[in-house]
Amino acid sequence: MATTPIKLSNLLKEKYITLVLKEKTKNKVIVELVDLISQSGKVKDRKVFANAILKRERLGSTGIGN
Repeated sequence: MATTPIKLSNLLKEKYITLVLKEKTKNKVIVELVDLISQSGKVKDRKVFANAILKRERLGSTGIGN
C-alpha cells in the first residue's frame, strides 16, 4: 500500500513561526512555542501537548539545549 508523502510546507505556516523568543530556559521556550502553535487550532489540549513534549525532552534532548 502506497503512502502519500507529507510536505512540511503544508504543516508550517509563517504566523506560527518566530525567530524572536521571549523566554530563555528550555522548558519555558517549549511552552512558548506550544502556545504559538496552539493558535493554529490543531492542538486539542495545550497543556497535554506541552507536557508530552516536556516528558519526551526529559528522555533525551531533541536539540534545543539549555
